[in-house]
Amino acid sequence: MLTFSPSHSQPLTTKRPGGINKTFGLYQDINTEFLHGQQTPNHVEQIVLTASLCDKRVEVMEEKLKGVSAQMSQNKEFYEYQIKTIRESGELHNKICDQRVQLASQQCIINITESAKKKNGPVDDGITAKLLLSFPRSKYYVSTQRLSWHLAGKFCKLNGMELASIETEAENNALFAITRNDTGSFWISGTDSGSEGKFYWAGTGKDVEDFTNFVDGEPNNDKGNENCLELFTHESVLYWNDNFCEDQNQFICEFTS
Repeated sequence: MLTFSPSHSQPLTTKRPGGINKTFGLYQDINTEFLHGQQTPNHVEQIVLTASLCDKRVEVMEEKLKGVSAQMSQNKEFYEYQIKTIRESGELHNKICDQRVQLASQQCIINITESAKKKNGPVDDGITAKLLLSFPRSKYYVSTQRLSWHLAGKFCKLNGMELASIETEAENNALFAITRNDTGSFWISGTDSGSEGKFYWAGTGKDVEDFTNFVDGEPNNDKGNENCLELFTHESVLYWNDNFCEDQNQFICEFTS
């Protein structure tokens, strides 16, 4: 006949992961009581079933935790993408704003009116008053503001003029007389845009060929992008040079009667 001595009965100490270990320990205690005759077999089976259900619940909870962890990882990627998109959108918005500010500033510098209706004469009395030097059928406006070559041409056109076209040595000398005391450079209408190396006067459409007065070594099309003509005074001579059209220069408008 088998007998069980309470003094020698010890619960098992095997560790199980998570909540399963606690449930297994409870089962050990119940099993010991049964062996001592304190529980019925049906009661033990119910305890074992309960322990199994608890194990299932623990497994379900662990699966849910895994799902939550995966969802958190996906959310992190989503929010990082949103932040990146917002940052890029902000940078694009800043660029657009900068361009608008620059354009508005240029329009303010030009300071012209859209009410220009006269095709063959200046529309601004202030411009008319500043016309200088009557050279056979031509008068000139010498700017004080600085603009790119294209905007300078726009200013002249909207005021009934064109950028100056210097077609003779006499005209070059006449312009020297009114710019000799200025150390800056002045845009004129010469360009080789669309005809690289072949300059023409945008103001008249004529080729630059009968008279030129380039400084030594010019035009040299520096960096392959100097397409607009400027003039400047050097050692009491009014020289020409090709330069980057985007540079900011003073300019000379020509009014032909």
